[in-house]
Amino acid sequence: MKIIGITGGIASGKSTLTAYLRKQNIPVFDADASAHDAVRLGSPCLAQIRETFGDKVLANNGELDRKVMAAIAFSNPEELKKLENIIHRYVWRKIEEFIDTKKQEKIIALDVPLLIECGWYSRVDAVWLLSIPEEEQIKRAIARNNITEEEVRARLNAQMPFSEKKKYATIILDNSGSVGSLEKQVRAALRTI
Repeated sequence: MKIIGITGGIASGKSTLTAYLRKQNIPVFDADASAHDAVRLGSPCLAQIRETFGDKVLANNGELDRKVMAAIAFSNPEELKKLENIIHRYVWRKIEEFIDTKKQEKIIALDVPLLIECGWYSRVDAVWLLSIPEEEQIKRAIARNNITEEEVRARLNAQMPFSEKKKYATIILDNSGSVGSLEKQVRAALRTI
């Protein structure tokens, strides 16, 4: 089995890429979905987050107030590290379970925005990095996530710069064009696996 690690910044096109892979019958693990599951109401991770950050990060119904948590985490690297330490252990366990259930597959993909930052790039056979001009990325993130430009820039600033991520990439996919252009690049990349 070959494992592709897919990464890129906020709104770089990871969902578009993984949707195409799924159409090609390649199983995809979604780390963002797993991270959301990690903080569901009643989860051990949410209890740890509450213990670490206090009740201010909880909404009235007891769920994680994502906007408050994001404001705290993306304004202070130490706070972000604390949050990531709680969630990443859970997500990696889920990745291992996913890999174990897909052993018969020729290729699987792990969609992990922080693949490089977590050091998980060393556990995959290829790192596919999505590239997009920053201004386009900001526009897409504002439209998709309904957040301000300031909030997007705070998230971008909290992430490893693209220039650093490039050093770890096996393949860089340019997502500044059409979906068809991206799919063509993905077909070529799959031939290298």
